[in-house]
Amino acid sequence: LEETIDMLHSLWIQNKNYTFEGILGFSQGARLGYLISYLHLQSSQFLFPGLKYVILSGGYGHLPLPVNLISVREFLFHKYNIPSVNLHKKEEDQTTIQIPSLHIVGLRDKVILPSYSRDLLTKFQDATLYEHDGGHFMPMKAKDLEIYLRFIEKHSCDVSPPSARNQQLCSKIHQCSSMPETSKEVDSIPDEEHADEQKNECEALEVIYPNEYQQISTVNFDLRTGKKTYSFPIEYQVSLLNFEDSIDYSTTKSISSLIPSSIALRVRYPKAYPDESALFSLDHAMNSMQFSSELESKCLQMVREAAAREMGMPCAMSCILAAKDFFENFGDLEPQNEVVNDSENFNEPICDERLILGIPANSKIIEKCDEEGQKIADMILKTSRSGISSANQDHGQQALMTSSNVEKSSTNSGLWKYTIGLVGKPSAGKSTFFNAATAFARQQREGDNSTIVFGASMAPHPFTTIDPNVGFCFVPALPGACPEDSLLSLTEKFAVGSTHGRDYLGRRLIPICLKDVAGLVPGAYKGRGRGNKFLDDLTDADVLIHVLDASGTADADGNFVGTEGGIHPLQDLAWVRKELLEWVSCNMEAKWETVKRKGKNRLAEMFSGYKQSQAFVWGILENVEKSMATNENIRSDHSLDHMEDWNGGDLRRLINAFLGVRFPMALALNKSDMPSASQYISDICGALPVHGVHVGVALSAKQEMEVVRSHMEMDLFTLNKDHDIKGSNSPIGVWNCLQSAMSLRQPILVFPVSDMFSYDPLPGMTKYATLDPSLPSPGLIHCFESSGGRKPTLWDERKGVYHLAENSQKIPDTRFRQPLRDVLVMKPGSTVEDVFEALRKLGAVRGDYVRAECSGNIGEKPRLVRKEEKIDRSNRILKIMTNKRT
Repeated sequence: LEETIDMLHSLWIQNKNYTFEGILGFSQGARLGYLISYLHLQSSQFLFPGLKYVILSGGYGHLPLPVNLISVREFLFHKYNIPSVNLHKKEEDQTTIQIPSLHIVGLRDKVILPSYSRDLLTKFQDATLYEHDGGHFMPMKAKDLEIYLRFIEKHSCDVSPPSARNQQLCSKIHQCSSMPETSKEVDSIPDEEHADEQKNECEALEVIYPNEYQQISTVNFDLRTGKKTYSFPIEYQVSLLNFEDSIDYSTTKSISSLIPSSIALRVRYPKAYPDESALFSLDHAMNSMQFSSELESKCLQMVREAAAREMGMPCAMSCILAAKDFFENFGDLEPQNEVVNDSENFNEPICDERLILGIPANSKIIEKCDEEGQKIADMILKTSRSGISSANQDHGQQALMTSSNVEKSSTNSGLWKYTIGLVGKPSAGKSTFFNAATAFARQQREGDNSTIVFGASMAPHPFTTIDPNVGFCFVPALPGACPEDSLLSLTEKFAVGSTHGRDYLGRRLIPICLKDVAGLVPGAYKGRGRGNKFLDDLTDADVLIHVLDASGTADADGNFVGTEGGIHPLQDLAWVRKELLEWVSCNMEAKWETVKRKGKNRLAEMFSGYKQSQAFVWGILENVEKSMATNENIRSDHSLDHMEDWNGGDLRRLINAFLGVRFPMALALNKSDMPSASQYISDICGALPVHGVHVGVALSAKQEMEVVRSHMEMDLFTLNKDHDIKGSNSPIGVWNCLQSAMSLRQPILVFPVSDMFSYDPLPGMTKYATLDPSLPSPGLIHCFESSGGRKPTLWDERKGVYHLAENSQKIPDTRFRQPLRDVLVMKPGSTVEDVFEALRKLGAVRGDYVRAECSGNIGEKPRLVRKEEKIDRSNRILKIMTNKRT
């Protein structure tokens, strides 16, 4: 004790760079801090001069003073020539220490009992108590640090002038603590779009994790309307594991032996989430010996990596699964999919024998199970499509929403940000297709040249597209999807309004998000090329278009080799499907032991990680289970409850069924203008459906892109707009391909109106129809019209802007009528109330829902409709009334 205090005092007085003013002590250090404070006063402040405060955590307050403290004091007084005035003071003196102190007590501390720590308070006159729910450790979360810093500020800045370093620290603390609460609250409030995404994710998590989810920030519930009002910033936590219930006695290394306490992932949304990463922390009551900071940081690293992969979209589900995986696999941090650089390993034939769940599976077994899974997917898709046009939507949804998951379906309805993803080997023409479909939607970036027309980068080599290109494309509405489709003549169809215009066949053009991601090469699922980053980029797509080089002049890596060295396009189809299959298979196999232990709920969670609702996933799982019960070679009832009996083929069947429904695929038979393409196209069309592809459209993306480019340049440079453009005047092949893709997962189109007889639009939709970023550009509008189509209703060609014609609501002239102008793209299963919420989100209606009228076709007598009624083609024209005008 003598040497320890002497050493600390020497450091205290000899350091010339900065001045010490406080002591922080934990456990035995807290006991030592108390003794130093005692000697400081005994020496009339000669020992540890300038000591202003102490912070003591988990200290021994119940013990008497050490018996050798008198000899320690005499040694120090003699060494540092301290006046001996206090030498006669008795050690039994019970006078309290007049130094400000902060005492930190863990209510679950089993090393130093809380009562012992509280005893230390009685030794100090100006004592502050701070208790936490943990054990024998000093908590260091943000709320804890704020307590410590406020204490330091209070006792550091008002005494004698501190050092320059302390002045800087106090200034920073003061700025933080003096910020008005109202300004903090205002700064954390997101805009309406971000707020809706944050609230929707919280509500979905609460459904998925009813027992684990705990709201931390305030939520008010309106009993009258049944709606929740969230306080911002939103903060919550999800329990990852209750370790008392998670011991696997079949293993020698149980979770409880590694982490002996419960733990939760705590999430806080910044105002720009999901465009800005959420803040993550782990909530637990363990000290660093029970749960090391290294393990904690590694877990949070996995969570943040999961969030980074999904930046720009709600990612909490993936982050929770990443954290669960960390603990359920006992902290095993070895990567599951190691990046391999040896290209020779990727030239393996598709039919090689491999292990699935540790069981050898040859090409015949794999092929058979793949076919069975794809048949299940085809049945689900067919049933779903057949119900879209029926008056009763329940039939179409039966395949995906059975009785056991109807209650979970609330997250599978509402406005649909429909997204089509482009896949294919490098330089097959994906970026060219993207530019033709979106009219060069990509904005200019640093390093672009000075040309006016930009777009996705194109070049005849792999990985031209490094990051995903995203833009709006225009998809002709599916036959029968719009009320005007029943009209017989083009003249009648063109008289019906359209926010985004019509093609030459009179089909309404629907704005859809199109995503072109980096080129795929064989072995991407193992990490080759951009590997899993490419595959993860696809998970927000609802359907896929495989852009295929139908000329057969490139190898598997996208290199031009001519007709002699190129692969048959059917092989191209096979390995793209294989990449998706192996990607999901590797993820599932790596977690299969956990899935078996946790059961079918964990299996559903795993598949939900591919950005689909639990209702969607359960529909597929139950259809697979029914198929296995009727399969002659299986005959297994309730197979989801007995996954320990599954073999590799069973898993492969399930994954194929999931992929077939999750990523239905259309085919763009590109480069159809090349001489070698004709026979290949014939072969492919004769083989469809094959490898998860259902339909193919022959086209030349390059020719159609040049048509669009010509129209845009003509408009941009104000050239003669009547100049004849060679070839087709519109990208009709690209449009038809987009339509064929959307037919695989059909949305419901809803037409909001203000009058059920004139079908005039809602006044509140004018902003959407004139300012929305999805509206086509002037060059693309010229493309519509030159091919015989029609411009958007509110486009003023003379002025070159979108605007509402003056007094259009009062002039009876049909030129200014806008019947059925607006359309909403809704998810199947959406209700009238979902349409109301979508309109309110767009600012088209205000106030509370009162009632609604509907009809299915032009001229049909309207009827009242309940807000719980599901939307289909029999009630797609809607007039919703509220108690406030817009």
